[in-house]
Amino acid sequence: AGLVVKGPLVEFTIPVATVTRDTVRAGYDAILLSCKAYDLEDAIESIRPAAPGALIVPLLNGIKHLDRLDREFGQAAIAGGLAQISITLDPDGTIRHLAPMQGFIFGARDPSRRSAPRWRRCSRKAASTRKTALPSSRTCGKNSSSSARSPPPPA
Repeated sequence: AGLVVKGPLVEFTIPVATVTRDTVRAGYDAILLSCKAYDLEDAIESIRPAAPGALIVPLLNGIKHLDRLDREFGQAAIAGGLAQISITLDPDGTIRHLAPMQGFIFGARDPSRRSAPRWRRCSRKAASTRKTALPSSRTCGKNSSSSARSPPPPA
């Protein structure tokens, strides 16, 4: 069935290509890392094969995870990220968007990094392919976006 989202602004279903720790490989422009803090170590191991050359956008509470990700993947690979949305997961897996408020913001933690190749690549692709499911979705800053390229096909 894919990813099912229902809420006050829009309802949609989109197909999803999934990969597992055993099948993921390099070739991604960006990785959205969204887990609970207690799952960070396992998440790091899961994304490790996909990380070379990718911009990692963590969406976790707080900032403590940034130090750990910097040590693991290098500061240049780690963005600052913020998701502003009120959602819940229904028992059937439907993502229930609860309120019109929404936002997804990411950007360089060090402004001098905005000219780095991975930032330019992600910004250029996001600008040319910007399609968001939620109509009032917004970005913040010249090098921000909510889009990234599709993953490579499994090997």
